[in-house]
Amino acid sequence: MRTTLGSVALGMIVRDFVSAEPILAFLDNAEKFGHEISHVIVAYSHRFDWTAVQMLEGRARLSLVKLHDYEKAKWELGYLNLRQNSISDLLYCPLLDGRGLIPYGFNRNHVLLEALFEKIDVLIFVDSDVQPAVLRRRENGTVCLEEIDFVGAHLRGMEMGADITSSDYSGYSILPPADFDGMSALLYGLHKEEMCLFWHDSKLHRGLVLQGADMPEPVSTTKVLGGNLGIRMGAFPTLPPFFSPYYFYNGVPFLARGEDTFLGLAAAKNRINCLDIGAHIFHDTYGDYPAVPELRTDSRIRDRLYYTCTGWIGRNVFLRWQTGYDASHFDWRAEQLEVGARALFRYTQDSRFLDLPNIQQAAEACLPDIGPSDIYTFSGGVSECIYGTDEDTGRFHDLGAALGRAVASSRFFVSGRVMRPAERSYATVIGAGAYSVAVSGSTICYQGMSFPLPSLPTGKVPFTGPEDLPGLEAAVREQYRIFDGECAICMDGMQAPSYALVEQAAQALARAMAPHWPKVVILRQDMAKALGQALALRLGCNAQILCIDRVKVSEGSYLDVGAPVGPALPVVVKTLVLGK
Repeated sequence: MRTTLGSVALGMIVRDFVSAEPILAFLDNAEKFGHEISHVIVAYSHRFDWTAVQMLEGRARLSLVKLHDYEKAKWELGYLNLRQNSISDLLYCPLLDGRGLIPYGFNRNHVLLEALFEKIDVLIFVDSDVQPAVLRRRENGTVCLEEIDFVGAHLRGMEMGADITSSDYSGYSILPPADFDGMSALLYGLHKEEMCLFWHDSKLHRGLVLQGADMPEPVSTTKVLGGNLGIRMGAFPTLPPFFSPYYFYNGVPFLARGEDTFLGLAAAKNRINCLDIGAHIFHDTYGDYPAVPELRTDSRIRDRLYYTCTGWIGRNVFLRWQTGYDASHFDWRAEQLEVGARALFRYTQDSRFLDLPNIQQAAEACLPDIGPSDIYTFSGGVSECIYGTDEDTGRFHDLGAALGRAVASSRFFVSGRVMRPAERSYATVIGAGAYSVAVSGSTICYQGMSFPLPSLPTGKVPFTGPEDLPGLEAAVREQYRIFDGECAICMDGMQAPSYALVEQAAQALARAMAPHWPKVVILRQDMAKALGQALALRLGCNAQILCIDRVKVSEGSYLDVGAPVGPALPVVVKTLVLGK
């Protein structure tokens, strides 16, 4: 039975797409109840198995999307004249990508975009650990799984006028069975007090959530769950994409949950109709149902609870910032979290839970500041006077010292919005004109380098095509002679060169660079990774090599190359400006 709503797609996000079984269960369920699924969209972050792909072929059209390597989306969004920074906001999180972490909102946006590009009318999100069934209790007291018309429940909700349809889960709760003093304090500290009664009673129901005999009628809601979520794609002129924040504690990144929470709030704000369809599908929370989760004896269950708490902390902190909150009430909740975290530690003997109050403070510190700018810094000669690092402030016989003292004593400077940078520069020495360039981790190559690389002079050599190869070695040697053996070799490079041409260029560069340090190559065209790897093959694995592209350098420039930020290297190009 084809719905009047149009084409229907299933969307799923996985780390490794190695099994088609979770999707096949939903396709079989839809077919059983007479619904047509035209498309399946799977976004994966690490790897996939061709066997899983082949099992889905013939059942529905499959779109397999590699997170952060989404060329079709980049092309389509660019075709729509979206700015590159807006595309990056939708598709990338470079700071965490290098650590193998991707915020949940980014994951779901990849699926959303694919559905939009494929002109899907209805997208239904499911997770790899849910099934199109509910967990019910029989009259004899036993518990059983009962298959439901999952797709039909979502479609009926949309036929009633909803743009978003969702419902809850049955199965083991994310809060495993426990019994300790301080449970309520912990949940109040985590802003999850609505779960207090359930957790206190977990010794009776063993943490199991069941659905009643009858499916309730749909009701309006702002609560949506990403693994049981339907979206009418026509709502997106007024519905924003998914969003979830992240934060750091002791240099370690934590992913905040809440991408579905913020979607529900955005729907309410934009007056988009959202219905709870009453279909509480089965969620195999710990992957081993019907085994009862044992918090104190199973480290896997403790891990899940720990990261659930840190995920709630990130979500709740951002949520409070977004919606407003009473600061004094927040202080009380912070005190409750202290009490609850200590109680949970005594119960589990897992010291990580003692960190929860500090983790919350760290999440608070990561909040964006409401104002025209987050942080201000000063550079140039006067900055040395402002920060008090220049002891001989009067040697230039100008107003710099007085200006620096006045700024340092101003109300603005002591407001907490001024940061002292680790690297500063004397602008009067270097000259005017500086810009920063973020270099993509997918197009650079470096090995053995010690960062930062400050004030590296640049030597420009001609290389735009095969005709420049015969003179390349001599041109590089000449630049090293001019700069006494220490410079970055800058050249335009070639668009889409063959591997043979890359090898020839690498041979010429390697011969000229062998005796020098550092071995730095700067290109305008996208060929740094291939060229850098070819250089490494010829200069050895111990050679210190840096090869970056997409950087425009003029004659007489100097480079500052900072330490890696995730997969990217910050580059500052400084140009000395001289006039009459």
